[in-house]
Amino acid sequence: MKVLNRDARPHRYDLHNEGIPGLDLSTDGLIEAEAGAVVEISVHLMTEESRPESRSTPVTFVLIAADDDRLSVRGPLPRPAAMSPPRSPPNPSTAWYREPYVWLLISIPAAAVLAGLITLALALASDDVAPAQGAKSSHETG
Repeated sequence: MKVLNRDARPHRYDLHNEGIPGLDLSTDGLIEAEAGAVVEISVHLMTEESRPESRSTPVTFVLIAADDDRLSVRGPLPRPAAMSPPRSPPNPSTAWYREPYVWLLISIPAAAVLAGLITLALALASDDVAPAQGAKSSHETG
């Protein structure tokens, strides 16, 4: 457990528990934290095996400053990593070329470039010359 002293002066803390009658709490000793310091402590809870009503019983820690009982924290027992539910492995990232939206995004500008190239090829292949001003086209002379 980690205890953070957010106060501007050092404090000594008393830790006890609530939730299961007859549950014994033991720590490494007195909890002392300098101003702004984080103190890491080991907490052990012990009870008779027949004592708890179920295998999963909520336990609440109560931390009170010994020199100022206005400074107190009440919270549930944190779950250790061994008791946490197993995490699913992260999904392997898919290669970019296997994503359909990538191809959709690429196809739009690619279609515009292709249309421009086709237009350029048609323009270069034709002999059409712009008529001179005042000249009549072949459709009008006939």
